[in-house]
Amino acid sequence: GDVKDVTWFNVDGEEMTPERWEDVNHRRLGVFVAGEGLNEYDDQGRVIRDCNFLLLLNADHEPASFVLPAFKPDAAWIMEFDTARGIAAGLEPVARTARSGRWR
Repeated sequence: GDVKDVTWFNVDGEEMTPERWEDVNHRRLGVFVAGEGLNEYDDQGRVIRDCNFLLLLNADHEPASFVLPAFKPDAAWIMEFDTARGIAAGLEPVARTARSGRWR
C-alpha cells in the first residue's frame, strides 16, 4: 500500500485528529517522516528511498512520555539525539534503542 510521507501523532502513538489539533492544552506531538514514501525516482528510473524518522516534540514544561507508533510488529526505534538533556548534550549521539510502546 501507499506510505504517507508525513504523519502527525499524539502522545498515545495515534494519528492526530482535527479535535486534537484544535486543543490548546495539547503541547506534545510526534511527526513521522517516511523516507520509504518519497515516491520519487532518480535519473535511471530507480525508486529513491531514504531512512524513516520520528521526531517527538514536547512544548510543555513537564517531562512527557510518548507511545511510539507501531508500524511493523518487530520494529525498533533508535534515538539519535535528545534535547531534554540540554541542547549541547542533547545533540550528541545517544544510540538508545526501543521497541514500539512507551518512551520517556
